[in-house]
Amino acid sequence: MELLHKLGVEPLVLLAQLVNVGILFGGLSYLLYRPVLSMLERRRSTIAQGLEDARLYKEKREWLENERIRMITEAEAEGRRIKQAAAEAAEHLLLRARQDAQTERTALLLDAHRRIEEERAAALAGLERDVTDLTVRAAGRLLEHSWDAKMEERYIGALLKNETAELLKE
Repeated sequence: MELLHKLGVEPLVLLAQLVNVGILFGGLSYLLYRPVLSMLERRRSTIAQGLEDARLYKEKREWLENERIRMITEAEAEGRRIKQAAAEAAEHLLLRARQDAQTERTALLLDAHRRIEEERAAALAGLERDVTDLTVRAAGRLLEHSWDAKMEERYIGALLKNETAELLKE
């Protein structure tokens, strides 16, 4: 103790100061240290929850990105299928239109040939009547007169020319 006395330290004062420091330490730990530790624990928990939420958000974002890419890929494939189907339908319609046009063309050609044949037959029948009539008239005139063969040929030729010209005028 003498050593403490030589240093100017009173043992009772030192004891009182140690008790004061102990009380201060106990009071501060009860009033400040535990609440600060509790606050730090809550903060650590909040940060851990935030990190977990960030991890979950990142996983969900990656899943959504993959889902978006999958949907785009499916949509592109569907678009190609629709485009292919439309092209096939258009090709089918074009083929059908060509077949219909060919059928109509054939029908029109057959009808035109039929009408041409009818007109040809009518023209031949008319020509046959005219030739017959001309022949009968020529024969009648020849029987009325006695002509020589050269004169008869000239007369028949003239009749034929006149009848042909009249037919062409009609």
